[in-house]
Amino acid sequence: MGKLTTIVTTIACIIYCACKPKPICSVTKDDLLQHNKDLVFAVDTTNPNSDYRDVGIDSIVGSYYSFYKNGQLKEYDFFVGKDTAIYKAKYDSLGRLISQRGEPLVRKTAELLGDSLAIKFFLLTLNINYKSIVISFPDSMNVPLKMSVDSSFSNVQAITYLIRGLTEPIIVNGTFIIEYENICAKESRKFIDSIRLEYKGSQ
Repeated sequence: MGKLTTIVTTIACIIYCACKPKPICSVTKDDLLQHNKDLVFAVDTTNPNSDYRDVGIDSIVGSYYSFYKNGQLKEYDFFVGKDTAIYKAKYDSLGRLISQRGEPLVRKTAELLGDSLAIKFFLLTLNINYKSIVISFPDSMNVPLKMSVDSSFSNVQAITYLIRGLTEPIIVNGTFIIEYENICAKESRKFIDSIRLEYKGSQ
């Protein structure tokens, strides 16, 4: 009798886990247009169910949104080229995550500003909660970083780190570390990205 009870309990647990609803975490088309109106445009202005994409730097690099007829987000992609998405998430018509691929660091750039080197990281904020963001270099402590609103892309925020006082050629080696929670998948993750930049001095 004891074994039978154990088997029945195990089966019930499996059924409960399989049927347990996933959290509804998607955004709607109304949400997108309310909070990102000036950053996106309809791909087909004659179609009320049109996809939307970022105005961005060239309308190719950036976020791309497809919706169900009920307005729920169907698919989100961040494109780094015409046919190359670095991040992809799919949802069902009720707003539950079906699949997700990629990490939330979707873009990084480096730019010389006088005698300083500005390293800029772009982090996806769609259904992602950040717990810790740091940058570290050899023989130095981790430096915590903060995100700021950036108008380059929708549902993306930016972090800028300045390396000051460049007076001679150097090679910069560092590590960018983020700890975050995927709200839809209810899981915490850690992502590490290496940084290597060479400054050859003023020409």
